[in-house]
Amino acid sequence: MRLPLAYIPILLLVLSALNVASTVLAGPSSVTNTTTATASSSSKTVVSGIVPWSYAAVPNWGMPVRGQFPGPTHGGVAIGKDSLIYASTDNEKGILVFKPDGTLVKTIAPECRGCHSLILREENGKEYLYAAHLLGNRAVKLTTDGKIVWTITAPMETGLYDLPDTPLPPPPTNSICPYSGKPVDPAFSAILKGVKVCFSDAKGLQEFNAHPEKQAEVIAKLGLKAPRLRLLKPTSASVAPDGSVFVADGYGASVIHRYSPDLKYLGTIKEAGGMRLNCPHCVMVDTRTSPATLLVCDRANKRIIRLALDGTFLGELAKGLPLPSTLALYGDKTAVTELQGRVDILDEKGAVISTLGENLNSKEKANFVVPPEAWQEGIFTAPHGICFDADGNLYVTDWNRWGRITRLNRIPPG
Repeated sequence: MRLPLAYIPILLLVLSALNVASTVLAGPSSVTNTTTATASSSSKTVVSGIVPWSYAAVPNWGMPVRGQFPGPTHGGVAIGKDSLIYASTDNEKGILVFKPDGTLVKTIAPECRGCHSLILREENGKEYLYAAHLLGNRAVKLTTDGKIVWTITAPMETGLYDLPDTPLPPPPTNSICPYSGKPVDPAFSAILKGVKVCFSDAKGLQEFNAHPEKQAEVIAKLGLKAPRLRLLKPTSASVAPDGSVFVADGYGASVIHRYSPDLKYLGTIKEAGGMRLNCPHCVMVDTRTSPATLLVCDRANKRIIRLALDGTFLGELAKGLPLPSTLALYGDKTAVTELQGRVDILDEKGAVISTLGENLNSKEKANFVVPPEAWQEGIFTAPHGICFDADGNLYVTDWNRWGRITRLNRIPPG
């Protein structure tokens, strides 16, 4: 039987409704991301997650900024009580400030480009930004118009760091030619990536120069490592209710430093639960507990841990995660960016109850150079920074060369 033409639009509407319903009702193992058409024929909305923690991506939120992409986003995102959204970049724009609709209001703090994390904290009726200024090797406190209030640099008393002006030793070198196996002649050498590779004759040097794609392998086999200064490379900063400050050195010594409200160095957290911290990428004061505690993304150990403010290990909130990077809190739920291409919502026990924007393309996961033309709306590549607004909507920044910020609107349950 042929269907009358007049019934076709009605049938399409019914099928569309069934598609949305299947997204809402499906379990986490069967559906994480579904694309559905919006009113605009040129854009699509991606709905992901599991009710009551399902979200719809806002197409092209904040993109591009004044005709250009923001520039490298390897940082954080935070929202103020006035609903303005702050997102850090690695270029001269510093920190971008948006309205909730994605309109760029202003840029601030160009001297603080490269802030790896951002949080906002109200103090005596005024809000301040706290940031791990990775490119500046320091933690900073800023006003919301970008003026620096204070800075914290490397605690030299720990013995973990070198002064920035410490002279580097000569580049390491080898004594045996990697090709001939004979003693080297320093006249035939190449300096590459901070090491000096020597050869026994001109033939060896020519072979090395002729195959740049194999040079890293040759250097690795020789066991040569470039000397580097031990610098503070902060990835996160957070503040306790009493004003105590915590700075995570996730990319440097893999430790967390503790400071008093007047910025006096108190101590360093190096391990938790009998395990050495390995890239403590995010430290967050959690005031949902009494007394307040610390939540830490111990990223390379693939776990989220809870510590007392003095560093005492209290337990693991979650483990076996795909590179947990940054946390955001909403009620008793915790959102975590997973650098391997997804955002997870955890319940109060640390169980994953919803997964958002999961990228199933292994070549795009944790990939800094996924170009804009390859982006899929609402699908992440390397989610890095995250924050909730008062209504439970999410803002997420990807670790991306061009700069990418996504707004996810929470779909009201029921």
